[in-house]
Formats: sequence, structure tokens, C-alpha cells
Amino acid sequence: MSSSSPMNTPEIIQAITPLVDAFDRFNIPYFIGGSVASSVHGRRRATQDVDIIAAIQRHHVQTLVNVLENDYYIDGSMIRGAIVKQSSFNVLHNDTGIKVDVFVLKSSEFARHELGRAREEVIEPGNRPFYVASPEDVILTKLN
Repeated sequence: MSSSSPMNTPEIIQAITPLVDAFDRFNIPYFIGGSVASSVHGRRRATQDVDIIAAIQRHHVQTLVNVLENDYYIDGSMIRGAIVKQSSFNVLHNDTGIKVDVFVLKSSEFARHELGRAREEVIEPGNRPFYVASPEDVILTKLN
């Protein structure tokens, strides 16, 4: 992404890095979707939040809350409810104010394949890579 991007890329990277580091640490598969993924694949879109799809399970909840509570407003009961409903919850990054919407990976075969198609991409040169939705899945998400 170039500096001409409509996103505040440095702040987005700052907001997602502790969360993604925790996912990596606890072997929680994830990928970034939404406007950030669209921008990575060339269709730049302004955004103030980040969508992440993650295979979070109940046994991850308290550990994630403990690890992330200094960097985010995070609510364990909201996460547990999202897991049960296979829906979403959000965390708010304290330093940037950026909201990260975390969608619990659904149990469907399509969702598992979507996770498998995600690839590591660099959001901004000079920064670490993150798993990002494939271009075709970004398009399919917009059609639904």
C-alpha cells in the first residue's frame, strides 16, 4: 500500500499487530477481510475499522483477554457469545481508537476453504505480513 492510500495504514497495522500476535501465539488461524483486504488487492477503500475472521474457540477466550486487555477494550463474555452464535465481536485498540471486528470462523466447508485460500500479504512495505483474504473471496463477500 502506498502513502496515497485512503486508509491510515500505520495506525491499522499498530491496531492489529498485538491481536494477530496473540492469534499466532495460540495457533488461532485468522485472516483479514473487508476494506483492508480489498485495499491490499488493489481496490483501495477508506476504512476506520478492520475485519478479521478467526477460528477462536471457547478455550482461547480467557487467555486472549488476559494477554490483550492492556492494548484493547476486550470483553470475554462478548467473545463467548460470538463463538456460540458463530457471529462477531469487536475489540477497540486503546492507542489508536481503531475498532477491530472479529468474525468467528463459521463451521461450514466454504469457510474452511476460505481460510485455506488466505495468503500472507504485506499491507505496507517494511512491515510484517498478515494473512489476508484471497482476491476472489473479497469479491464473493461483497456479492453476498
